[in-house]
Amino acid sequence: MSPEARALVLQNFQLLKQAGELLQQFEEELLQEGVSRVTSALASDGIDTAVSTHSQTWSNGYRAPRFFPANWAQTIPKANITLAYFQDMDAADGAVGFEIFLYLNRAFIQGRQEAIENTFHGAGASNRYASSCAEKPWVEGGKMSYLGLKVWADSNTREGVLQASGEFAQWAQRVVFR
Repeated sequence: MSPEARALVLQNFQLLKQAGELLQQFEEELLQEGVSRVTSALASDGIDTAVSTHSQTWSNGYRAPRFFPANWAQTIPKANITLAYFQDMDAADGAVGFEIFLYLNRAFIQGRQEAIENTFHGAGASNRYASSCAEKPWVEGGKMSYLGLKVWADSNTREGVLQASGEFAQWAQRVVFR
């Protein structure tokens, strides 16, 4: 730590501590609301399931709360909806930006991957439910290889992205886990 950074911490310790606590509360609230939205969206299709969570920080600094519906794990272990958030440097107000991901373990979708990708682009998630833009699906992972699908909420607000997360989970339930 540089002497300047140390001095900044020493001079602003209480404020930094409060900021850290507020960020923790922000994420806890986001996790609770995300679980509620995913659970509600799946329940509207008659799926009664628990949703577990896990958060991590990616190498690019994004925070990534993940939502794992229990019924998905029976078909595709580790399948999840991820709601990544970050400081959006492109936003005029420097606000928080959000991205929504669906991760599917490729070992469990062999033979269906192309159909899932085509449905994503052709029929729907990329423009019907949750996004104004979608990227081409990609593959990532080390020991496990994942198909990743990404959407953005039409309204890049906390409320908009929570709504879109539930809708994207519902799309995945109908297309991937039917």
